[in-house]
Amino acid sequence: MTALVIQEYLGGDLIRAKVGTVSHYWNRLPDGDIDLTREQFSRFVPTDVSVQQRERLLNNSETRSRYERLLSQVTAEFELRENIV
Repeated sequence: MTALVIQEYLGGDLIRAKVGTVSHYWNRLPDGDIDLTREQFSRFVPTDVSVQQRERLLNNSETRSRYERLLSQVTAEFELRENIV
């Protein structure tokens, strides 16, 4: 979900890989990769790396619901901070 939200704000490609037995996603932007959740892995050795289409991921109703909840929370936080500054 984090990679989808980052893509919503910054664009770029969604990258998917296997890390051990886990699917992991991050963002590839023109000036480098962003991976806000990489630290969850004690050893990061990605395999089967590929670019994923946003629409394909969001076709899954559970994924879409989780994404929409996180996007809503992030957007609300940005709006709150914007009103403070």
